[in-house]
Amino acid sequence: MKACSTRWCILASILGITVQVEATWDYGSRQQTLDMNRLSSQASADNCTISRFGRYTAARRPDSVLFSANNLTDFEAPAIEPLNSTAGEQWEFDGVSDDGTQAFIFGFSRDPNWAFSGTGNLRVYAEFAFANGSRYAIVDYAEESAVESCPGRGTRGSWKGDGFEYTFTVSSDMSRATVTMDNPEAHASVSMNSLAPPRYADNQPWPSTNASAEPVRHFFWVEPMPASDITVNAMIQGEAVAWSGVGGHERIWHAFSWPTCITGMLAVRLKVGPYALSLVEFGSKRVAGLRVPAIVLVEDGKVVFSSRRTRTSEVEDYMRIQKVQSLNGVTTKRLADKTTGIELELESPSRGKKWRFEIAHKNIGFEYGFSDGSGGTGYSGVATGGLADSQPWTGPAFVELLKFPDNSWLTKSNYVE
Repeated sequence: MKACSTRWCILASILGITVQVEATWDYGSRQQTLDMNRLSSQASADNCTISRFGRYTAARRPDSVLFSANNLTDFEAPAIEPLNSTAGEQWEFDGVSDDGTQAFIFGFSRDPNWAFSGTGNLRVYAEFAFANGSRYAIVDYAEESAVESCPGRGTRGSWKGDGFEYTFTVSSDMSRATVTMDNPEAHASVSMNSLAPPRYADNQPWPSTNASAEPVRHFFWVEPMPASDITVNAMIQGEAVAWSGVGGHERIWHAFSWPTCITGMLAVRLKVGPYALSLVEFGSKRVAGLRVPAIVLVEDGKVVFSSRRTRTSEVEDYMRIQKVQSLNGVTTKRLADKTTGIELELESPSRGKKWRFEIAHKNIGFEYGFSDGSGGTGYSGVATGGLADSQPWTGPAFVELLKFPDNSWLTKSNYVE
């Protein structure tokens, strides 16, 4: 398998990654497949809406730009229409195999911030990591992007160009998703069945009228699928790929480029025994020193812990996050952050409960570098843990670490008043 070595692969990799859901939905029990073609075929009969962008579609002054900040807007619907010169959005999907040695990531992007090369605003980034340490990565620049939303059934996205098409479909309750890749070198299909309810950036479950999707200024993030059972079937450069594991799906939209809004991020996703967990932490570029985490833990599909607090408390639920450097995990050779794993401790003083999870990296899923050792690495790995003082469980885990350089022409601020 070939690795991605062009600077455009590196740049694209940083870009990732509406209906009511009943509060009693059992996300751990539903296992279904999603019909990729049904949405499009019934568009006219079901009041579907379609957002179509060409390679260079953008607002022309004095055109107005719709930038969604409505809490009840469909998570999967486009949040920016049309694009301007600074704002962008992504649909991101990732997954790790049960044994922690294989991984994938897909990033569907509508974003002008990296289009200075003349390649346009529509990119798809895909990368697969294999147990032998090799990786397949590709960035395709689409001629057309269409996102079709059908009430009661879901959303379908398509990024296509000469000889390739990448698609995603997400059900209306955000419990199921399918991602496909079709290019001359690779064909893939990924099925996802959610283990946890959709959540906003402040951890409130979908839907909510008073939730926040803005963890840091000008940067919006929601998680339609915090953790999912996944199945991967692919043929990549003539080699069959098939595995199951854990994955997730995120939605991101931003008024300015990523490095203008955030200094970096930490993400963790895991499944062990009856537990599934998702943690995302962003560092603010606009407010020095501000880091905003949000963690959710589900047991058999039901939320048992959620918090944004990292300070110890005698009353409120809180978390401890610890990066680990040891001989028991894999780490990057190129970047400065030599973390080999993550330790998490979740404590609920009011209930007298505590959960612990330890993650060891087993493989590098993707990586991109900037200057001074900064950049990002996605790891596949193995997690061990559960309720403290109980029998620990073991399962797959995903970790992403990102830090932007303080000064670089690639990450120069594009903030405007």
